[in-house]
Amino acid sequence: MKEVLFSNDVLDGHLDDGIMVLKFKVKKFDLDAAKVAVAARLEASKGVSYPMLVDGREVSSISKEARDYFATDDGVKGLLATGLVAESVLGKFLGNFFLTINKPKLPLRLFTDEKEAYKWLQQFKPKKSAK
Repeated sequence: MKEVLFSNDVLDGHLDDGIMVLKFKVKKFDLDAAKVAVAARLEASKGVSYPMLVDGREVSSISKEARDYFATDDGVKGLLATGLVAESVLGKFLGNFFLTINKPKLPLRLFTDEKEAYKWLQQFKPKKSAK
């Protein structure tokens, strides 16, 4: 069941069975857009950490400053793992570049199939404690 969390000029966010799903709406991702994305995600999560699926299929470029910010402690705060979906050759290049150069501090994988990303992220969902 999807629970809409937020929508702004940069991205839409919702929860889907314990996974936060972000869909970027901008073609060019700069530092300001990155800060808007992280702030919206943190406010919506209310202190709960989630695995995150990022739909980056609309993004055609991401600045070095935005990539650097996403790899900081602030950029990954509240995340358990990230699955990045990119279909175009450029999107895959940007994703692989981020993985290689910025070396995120949490599990992150690049996917061309959203269902595969969602399946991989299932393992990072917090286990519910037995009462």
